[in-house]
Amino acid sequence: MAFRDVCRYMGAVGAEFAGPFGSPWRVNKKPYRQSTLDTAAAALKRFYLFQASTLGINKDLGAVLSGSRLPTKADRQRAFLGHVLQEMPANPLRPKRRVKRHPKMTPDGARQALVEEFDTARDRMVVTWLADGGFRIGELTSLHLVDLHLREDALCRECRAAHIHICHREGNPNGSRVKTKHDWFFEDGASAAGPSAERARRW
Repeated sequence: MAFRDVCRYMGAVGAEFAGPFGSPWRVNKKPYRQSTLDTAAAALKRFYLFQASTLGINKDLGAVLSGSRLPTKADRQRAFLGHVLQEMPANPLRPKRRVKRHPKMTPDGARQALVEEFDTARDRMVVTWLADGGFRIGELTSLHLVDLHLREDALCRECRAAHIHICHREGNPNGSRVKTKHDWFFEDGASAAGPSAERARRW
């Protein structure tokens, strides 16, 4: 077993690999996600390091997998006495993380493709609400139940039709905040727009 053979296995389960075995072997299933690939890479490394150090099997592969790297700023912040760190264990099997910027406008047909791709009702609801309601991501993730007035003639009396109030809050558990800061208050257990706020967004 050589290092390239192990890399081919990682490519077979979904990691990026420049070789003939780049497609996933799991028939009719999606490739592993990044977190699962990280776990698989860690398990493979520990398995072959154990064979090399304890059993004396395939020491060349163990030497490749036992490499190290310089610590990053994040490594120093997470570690106890991180300021004295000189090196960190490296895993050459771990696929690199790709950071993709979200485009400002989605291409044609993206909504239908996303709805078909997502497995959970929550993810499909997020795509639908972003497309139909015209929300910013921060506005959608900042919604509370009291902001949803999905019946006609709501208690806030802001709009006869179903609508949603966009309210800026500083203490959301998920850390999201609405960009616009209009006045709002509670009335009869529901959020309502203040005197200087814009009209509630119709649904």
